[in-house]
Amino acid sequence: MDPLTALALSGNVFQFAQFTAGLLRNTHKIYSSAHGASSTNSHLEDICKTLIEFGESLKTISTSPPRDIEGDVNGGGNDHSSGPEGETIARCVASCAKDCEQLLAIVTKLKAKAGKAPRCWSSFRTALAEVWKSSEIDDLRQRITDQQLELTGLLTAVSARNIKRMDLKLNQLREIGDACKSVSLASDAKLDQLCQALQSTLRSIPHRDPTYTSMEDLCSSVSKLSIDVRQYARETEILVSLNYQELPLRHDKIEAAHAATFGWALRDPGHDSSAAVPRPATSLRRWLSSSNGLFWVSGKPGSGKSTFMKFVADNPATKKHLQLWARDRRLLVVDHYFTIHGTPIQRSLEGLLRSLLYSILAKERALIPKLMPKRCDTQPRPLPPLEPWTQPELESILRAIAKEPELSVNICFFIDGLDEYAGDHLGICQTLRELSLSPFVKVCVSSRPWNVFEDEFGNSEDGKLCIHEISRPDIQRFTISVLSSHPRWRLLDTLRDASGGTSMSLVDDVVEKANGVFLWVSLVTRFLREGLTNDDSLLDLRRRLSAFPSDLEDFFRHILDSVDSFYSNKQASALLIALHAGRPLEVEMYMFHDIEYDNEDYALEEPAELLPLTGEEEDVLFRPVFRRLNGRCKGLLERNGKCIDFLHRTVHDFLRTPAMHSFLTERAEPGFCPSLSLLRCSTAWLRRRAFPTLPLSGSHSDDLTSLFARHIRELLEYAAQSDAQGGVYTSSTAILLDNLEMGLPALVSRGQLPAHMSPPRARSLYRFLVLEAAIVGYSRAKLASAAYVTGPGIFTARSPLSAVLASSSKPYVRWGIRALRKLGYGPNDDYEDGTPWAQFVGDCTPAVISQARTIEQYPPQSPALQRFAMALENGTFLKLLQKGADVEAMTHLASKGSRKCPVWLKLVMAAVQMPSLPKYIEPYCRVMELVISEAKPKLINTTMWNAYHLQTPFPKINTAVGQQVLLRIGRDILSKINHDAEAFAAARKWFSAAFPDRPDLPEFTAVGEKQLSKGRKRKGAGQASEARKHRKIGLGEGRREP
Repeated sequence: MDPLTALALSGNVFQFAQFTAGLLRNTHKIYSSAHGASSTNSHLEDICKTLIEFGESLKTISTSPPRDIEGDVNGGGNDHSSGPEGETIARCVASCAKDCEQLLAIVTKLKAKAGKAPRCWSSFRTALAEVWKSSEIDDLRQRITDQQLELTGLLTAVSARNIKRMDLKLNQLREIGDACKSVSLASDAKLDQLCQALQSTLRSIPHRDPTYTSMEDLCSSVSKLSIDVRQYARETEILVSLNYQELPLRHDKIEAAHAATFGWALRDPGHDSSAAVPRPATSLRRWLSSSNGLFWVSGKPGSGKSTFMKFVADNPATKKHLQLWARDRRLLVVDHYFTIHGTPIQRSLEGLLRSLLYSILAKERALIPKLMPKRCDTQPRPLPPLEPWTQPELESILRAIAKEPELSVNICFFIDGLDEYAGDHLGICQTLRELSLSPFVKVCVSSRPWNVFEDEFGNSEDGKLCIHEISRPDIQRFTISVLSSHPRWRLLDTLRDASGGTSMSLVDDVVEKANGVFLWVSLVTRFLREGLTNDDSLLDLRRRLSAFPSDLEDFFRHILDSVDSFYSNKQASALLIALHAGRPLEVEMYMFHDIEYDNEDYALEEPAELLPLTGEEEDVLFRPVFRRLNGRCKGLLERNGKCIDFLHRTVHDFLRTPAMHSFLTERAEPGFCPSLSLLRCSTAWLRRRAFPTLPLSGSHSDDLTSLFARHIRELLEYAAQSDAQGGVYTSSTAILLDNLEMGLPALVSRGQLPAHMSPPRARSLYRFLVLEAAIVGYSRAKLASAAYVTGPGIFTARSPLSAVLASSSKPYVRWGIRALRKLGYGPNDDYEDGTPWAQFVGDCTPAVISQARTIEQYPPQSPALQRFAMALENGTFLKLLQKGADVEAMTHLASKGSRKCPVWLKLVMAAVQMPSLPKYIEPYCRVMELVISEAKPKLINTTMWNAYHLQTPFPKINTAVGQQVLLRIGRDILSKINHDAEAFAAARKWFSAAFPDRPDLPEFTAVGEKQLSKGRKRKGAGQASEARKHRKIGLGEGRREP
């Protein structure tokens, strides 16, 4: 029995005891001096009614499901025992129920007698004595007294248990707050309010009388508080799921604008007449206060677009101007910064959508249950885990916010770096333009002046700003500020060189050569300051300046050539691993890379100690790394928090050119392989890193999404690249991977992995990820025998075939299917997470069912569609079906933890996605022909079709291509169920939901008529055959008769 149920039940028993004791002790108050039958009947009616209510309440509460505080908060539905007092309470309930029945029988008799003789009962006590013996009354009174005493102790014990549990929930609330520190002040206030309410309830418990009313009030307050806490916890869980680790990184990396720059963008008219700027420079300020929805900031590479966007988005003056547009409504300013040199989510549409929604909903939590009622439903016990976000769902929520009629805020989005978005640029432009049509939404974007952005955003002169065309005054002020801050500048300020030039003429030359590119100016002034430190004359500085190429890429090459030749190979290798990593690397990676010059086998050694955790230790350890990189790369690689990143995207783009890649390869040590070097660094780093964070539930599926698995996958990407080089690189890769696997038990014993991770489980996870990574040479060697995929605790949750199927390499997948089939592994093998075939379909087929239970249509560039397209292109569906894959196996509709459906039905629903993949329509239809043929027996299920029609109807399909695909699939399915008219009608109804403008659907009707006609023909043919048979038999008999 859980504590809240025990508390409520004890309160009811206690109240019954009090009522009965009072009834026996103070009968004169019950009957008093009333006269007449109606009065007596009234009192007895009340007593009878009360006793009936007691009896029902005791039965109801004692059989009701548990209301656990812990379950109320986190969604658990477990029946936590309330300890030994639970059995005693249950016994008291049974005893009170029996007493209640006895009293009810007596009062019923009294009621009947009172109706006949209203004046004969001077007291209820006397009345009871006539229907009950005095000894029985005394026994009842004693039992009631004993129950009161016992229940007092029990209520105290249960209350104490609740105090502990509520205190635990208070701590969990604080943890919720810690997990979402940056949500918003409004969230913090809500959390504080809940904590204060819970603390107040805790403080009040010791002072409460153990009475029913007091306990009921306590139960009610705790229950209400639990609901509030559950709702808050669910909303916080949603916010945390929208947030992602890399979200603030790009914003933080962008340098703050220099104090001498960009002030003109937000300056009020007439603020400073001496600082007048051309009208284009004031276009942003005017747009902020106007009703126009869209603004575009464009500029050359390195012209300062990102710095400008950060300056505007973070500036208090921006809100001042926007408030003129918002008037008396509240205002939200939301920003996002794309970066092409980062993790995939930092350059994706999903990253943008999650970033915007997180920023909005963290400040407007009231919108969460309104926009996502399914995700916010806290009724199920236990609460299901949140399903992963899908791009269509994120887009629909953002559109709903823009169209929300009761939205009480105006929102201004600042979105930087559209040219760094790794997707369909035209599509994202149209999405943002659609958002800007809302009267409550403004959108300011920045990008390079590419044609796609010029066409979409460049038509309005008042709605755009070309930053490199108006930044000359800023560049001049910046140059003067940076150079004049050097102590030797003032000595040059009064001098002239041999040609009559002054320090100001040097500044003018810098401004002229800059051509509006701030990055160039920043680098040039850095080198000029070095000249000032070296006591260069004004003429020397002018010579330095003339030696710097005005073209940014030529300038980068000049910087590389200026480094001491002693560092050439280390400079080249550092830049090469930065390029090959594809993201900013941790400082430790460069620290380990330095060790490689002296000891290539350093990654094979067990660590003497883990990496330092304190800031002071890190500073001591990493400071030399920063200094060495700065000396070798002259600022082209720079520190960004605990990572090393390129100075600017233009540096990254420049070094990726074929010419520069060849240049760096020639400079590096002979035989240097960036991917093998990264594998060594990653192995050494992982051996010294702790991964204590638990996965969501400790399940094997959650192991695959853990932080440890994420870093192993990254390491294995480098391994696959190194393995593909062949020769010595393949053998070196194998040695590193084997050594890392052998070291997993040591990671477990040192507590570097989550507590639930045993050595066999860690080894199984590692081998699964190895097979998933398509390290061709290594995997071929390992799968030469069954030893790699067998053994205690190895591949218990998922088949090794599931790992192979997760690869994007067509040759590798086909080889893996054959190799594992030889070892006895097939698509229908049953594992904890289902069959490999069901897992494959569930993982790579678009998650068509949203939280709102509608079938979602994905944009062409979405990762979900790309996985599906790859599986069709590689022929994986057909290959597995030919190997006997079971089309009736159950897979998840949308994601793990969601409802399930047969594989064939999920593949049918994928038809709605095919307009986005026109190239793959024929491969898809070939797959579906085989699927439908295999699924034929299951298609004759009227109940199933009706259920899906109600729960997951097809959305309206507007494209001709989509309609043709669905009609083709629908006709094939309907033709298979011709002999069941009811199933045929139900299936036709489900498919018809996609064509609301064509209710008759002659294509489907024709199939039905054709099948019915076939049925009639078969029936008629059967009858004719039977008649011919009889005629033939009759003729034969007649001939034999004579």
